[in-house]
Amino acid sequence: DAAAPDAAPPDATATHTIGGTVTGLDGTGLLLRNNDGDDLVVSADGAFVFTTALDDASTYAVTVAQQPTGSLDYCSVVAGTGTVSGADVTDVVVDCNGPENFTPAAVVWLRGDGISATDGSSLPAWPDSSAGGLDAVQPTESQQPTYRATGGPGGLPYVEFDGVGQYLEGPADTLSSSTYTVFLVAEIPDQTSDNIAIYAMAPILGHDYELGLTYTVAGQDGAATLTNLTGGLSATAPLATGWQLDTLTYGGGTGSIYVNGTLGGSDAYTDATLTMERYLIGGRSPDGNSNVNFFAPNKHAELVVYKDALTAPQREAVECYLIRKYALDGVAANPSCP
Repeated sequence: DAAAPDAAPPDATATHTIGGTVTGLDGTGLLLRNNDGDDLVVSADGAFVFTTALDDASTYAVTVAQQPTGSLDYCSVVAGTGTVSGADVTDVVVDCNGPENFTPAAVVWLRGDGISATDGSSLPAWPDSSAGGLDAVQPTESQQPTYRATGGPGGLPYVEFDGVGQYLEGPADTLSSSTYTVFLVAEIPDQTSDNIAIYAMAPILGHDYELGLTYTVAGQDGAATLTNLTGGLSATAPLATGWQLDTLTYGGGTGSIYVNGTLGGSDAYTDATLTMERYLIGGRSPDGNSNVNFFAPNKHAELVVYKDALTAPQREAVECYLIRKYALDGVAANPSCP
């Protein structure tokens, strides 16, 4: 029998388009760019194709040149780089899904890019982007943290706490629960004092029922503890250097800390519903006292709180969103991230 003919090689003179799919978009003005020169305005979910076709073997790099306005969307590109290989590229994904799109819904959502303020100014309030409207506030000017318009992870804004007396407080009367998942995008330096708080939820009087992320040992380089004193929870994890995503999970008798999407530490506790009246960023209250102290110097870019024990896929979806948004390490190590 005659041998089958070899497949024809790709036509070196052919050109191919670059495109993909946008998902989760509900704002306007999303501007995509390929190779720093081919711009495309996208106004709705669905397929997109850049106008300029590329020669075979050309490289492409799709980026978000301008975020959408009029919504909470923050869009990031998945599988946006590669080399044209004999066919149109159709698998670029622009993912605009965020905490407002996920189920269950976030009950507190503080975003550095949701603040309208002057760079370097004192911040009296951090608006809550969730439907709950539980803004974090500080009426005393001397205790207000500082808003930084740039310089955060991915170049985004953040809020800086001095560790001396600055903190923000939000109402938490509707947050009593036996399950929580909390996401913090923060830079947390090694602390020089014991038992100080990075984030906490608690009753007005004291911290016995508090659920918080604290440094429990001064000079404990790069480690923090998720605590609930009444339930006996003390889960300690080594933190990353610099800006990071710390995920706190609480429910079913186990509390855990994930750092940039990787489990850092867990501990068992006595399961119970926690009665919450306020949440605090940058400090915590002593037992039986309504004052706030135990201040920790730190920087926060985003805080997302769920009154649910998220499933692993739900938790990873939020983690992937935040890691991509802030250009943090971790996506490559988490196979669930697209």
